[in-house]
Amino acid sequence: MNISSSHHSTLLYDATDLQRWRESLSSHDHRPLIGFVPTMGDLHEGHLSLVREAKRHAQYVVVSLFVNPTQFNNASDFEAYHRDESRDAQVAVNAGADAIFLPSPGVIYPSGAQTWVNVGALGDHLCGATRPGHFRGVCTVVNALFNLVRCHIAVFGEKDYQQLSIIRQMTRDLHLPVKIIGVPTARESGGLAMSSRNTRLTPAGRREAMSIYKSLTNAQRLWREGEREHSSLVEEVKRELSPLLKIDYLTLCDPHSLQPLADEQQTHTALLAIACFVEEVRLIDNLMLGSS
Repeated sequence: MNISSSHHSTLLYDATDLQRWRESLSSHDHRPLIGFVPTMGDLHEGHLSLVREAKRHAQYVVVSLFVNPTQFNNASDFEAYHRDESRDAQVAVNAGADAIFLPSPGVIYPSGAQTWVNVGALGDHLCGATRPGHFRGVCTVVNALFNLVRCHIAVFGEKDYQQLSIIRQMTRDLHLPVKIIGVPTARESGGLAMSSRNTRLTPAGRREAMSIYKSLTNAQRLWREGEREHSSLVEEVKRELSPLLKIDYLTLCDPHSLQPLADEQQTHTALLAIACFVEEVRLIDNLMLGSS
């Protein structure tokens, strides 16, 4: 794989490569030495914003490109996932990555591997309710990547708020020496949350999908105007959504526990989270109501 850039970068494939690369580094300022952005490739501007944020917080940045088989509920989805490592490595380097980690499944899951990182109550709702085992796969691979890369900070997007919350919990629970940094959701010009899945939408489907952000921001406006009846806010979102969207979940929940909020619960903040299907493409988004 060839990468052309004035920015020096290194391709790493296994633990030995990572160790040699780490040993070659020299600290040149007060920032933590290694920042990390784990991805499954198919990079877009949202991913690149994470790389740039990592570069702000660390002297060197590693981006991993690994399509994790254990977080897919459907084998055909895993096989169909778009892969272009050369292109992804190039755009990551252009965004400031110093090293690209391209492990094989055998590096992440050694022969005979049988240890999993299981998720607690944070994984019971939202995406966890309809994607059994998904977050177990996420936590296991992230834990493995943290141990291999030996990063000091790691950056994740807030679009998958549940994933970010679970990884923060795992990092605390397992005493991992990694600071987790969340980055606000990157959006297209019409407000649609950036996602690798967006490329699978037709132009008409993309227009319909734009109603997701419009409906969430409408609920956010109502909250600021004093509406606190949770069921009313959810119904307002449904009214604003395109009728062509099929809702997987639409929930007002506690931003810390991710437990659904009942109408009678008084709270200063709430997370409004949605997953829906547009042309059979599953999209997620969320907005915080109130200050977190």
